[in-house]
Amino acid sequence: MEELTREDIKEIMEQVIDAKTKDFWIEREIHYKHHQFIGDLMDWSKNIKNTTLKAIITIVVSSIIGLIVLGFVFWNKQQ
Repeated sequence: MEELTREDIKEIMEQVIDAKTKDFWIEREIHYKHHQFIGDLMDWSKNIKNTTLKAIITIVVSSIIGLIVLGFVFWNKQQ
């Protein structure tokens, strides 16, 4: 029986690993574009979150100020 050298074993293992993982291989450019898209999506969602929170806070503060003003108006009408 033929004795395998360290280099032979390394080459065989590389071939086996390549054969098993070829279905999962993604080209570098496509992978990079996916990461760019995910980064853009995260930035967009962060902007939407910030805008939504600012709008909600503005509505709540405006409502409180409006209720205070209405309270003074009705309080002055009663006196």
